[in-house]
Amino acid sequence: MFNYANVTWTTGTSSDGNESGLGGIPAQVGFDASDGVNYYEVPGSQSDDIVNIDLRSNINTTGRWLFRIDLDEIQDNESPIFQSCKSPDAVYVTGGTNESRVVWDTDVVSAVDVVDGPVAASCSLVDGDSMKVPVTSNETFPLGVTTVECEAVDAAGNNATPCQFHVIVSGILFPFLGPDVRYLPKEDEETSGEVFFAFPFFFFGRNYSSFYVNTNGVISFGDELSSFQSDPLPLMLTPLIAVFMTDVDTTDFGLVLHRQLLRSSQNEMQFCEADETIREVFPEQSSFSASMLLVVTWYRVRPWYSDSLRNTFQAVLVTNGALSFAMFNYGQIQWTRSSRRSSGVSAQVL
Repeated sequence: MFNYANVTWTTGTSSDGNESGLGGIPAQVGFDASDGVNYYEVPGSQSDDIVNIDLRSNINTTGRWLFRIDLDEIQDNESPIFQSCKSPDAVYVTGGTNESRVVWDTDVVSAVDVVDGPVAASCSLVDGDSMKVPVTSNETFPLGVTTVECEAVDAAGNNATPCQFHVIVSGILFPFLGPDVRYLPKEDEETSGEVFFAFPFFFFGRNYSSFYVNTNGVISFGDELSSFQSDPLPLMLTPLIAVFMTDVDTTDFGLVLHRQLLRSSQNEMQFCEADETIREVFPEQSSFSASMLLVVTWYRVRPWYSDSLRNTFQAVLVTNGALSFAMFNYGQIQWTRSSRRSSGVSAQVL
């Protein structure tokens, strides 16, 4: 049994260690039968990483290591553990598509063993049956949420506790790319500037001829609203639609984009979806037929000063020149507030 209470250096000066006791030829930890065949090294032995041995264990007691040493080989009784087991980014497909190929990075699922180091994980679909269907990155997944379970086994046959994550293929978003798409600058607190509607758009009884798309999850009328607003509605600033009004920053990641669609044979599918949704929700509009769609999308946007969280959401403004509707589509929401300014204020939705 090895007990490490506090390890702050690995190398003496005679082994070329520096003033901090690191570098050079670091300390070794392990066993040697002196036959040139049977020996064992604790992971990190004779490397700079061995300074962390007091923070680790092979028996789940920090700083303590236990081995059986009477056999020909040192026994490994410790199971590997999953260091990472997280859902990859959701994939968004357009209407009429019922599946998509999904690729995830190696950091989505990874396992490590105190003896073997990194251990390969094997994953399979979870469908409630006893049979498991192997699955890897870059395979096709159906529309919806698919549960994936992963296992890991070390060289000694010890099994890690299985982990699960979800693969999401969402078809809720209207198509947001095309030759007519316009992007907001990739900055903090930006705006599209004034953009004119192709058709009259009525909002709270008033006819507007133009709009502004703002980074912070807002479509405004009459004036831009690029700065983050933490006060609750009503703001008494300018008429607005708060799709997910919060502190968005696209400087390094994420997109805010918008496009206007006029009814044509090329986009009839999107107009039919809008018409059918409105007719279903508002039965009195059984003959409604849209003339214009304004599709505004915040794609994988992050909060100010965060590298990992992402939100995807969308507003579709629908009009026939007389009646107006706003449809909100939420793909994946991982955050509600940033760490800046009024960090205690969550997103607002009108």
